[in-house]
Amino acid sequence: MWNVLSLYRSGTLQNLFKIMQEYEIDLVVVQEVRWLGRSIIGRTAEYNTAVLMKKIFLEQALLLVNISDQEQSF
Repeated sequence: MWNVLSLYRSGTLQNLFKIMQEYEIDLVVVQEVRWLGRSIIGRTAEYNTAVLMKKIFLEQALLLVNISDQEQSF
């Protein structure tokens, strides 16, 4: 299992690419929430997302939208 920040460890990203090839996976999205503790307004968190895709999809990836923490609340 991976989280976004663990992909920086030596060999981890290469291992994920190898698994993508082995299972013929074209697109992988890895997300994580790191709980940083409590604040006056409640729990605070850091959100990370990584998208890994085959090169052939880069041309088709037309728009990437960054949503702020305020817009993510529901």
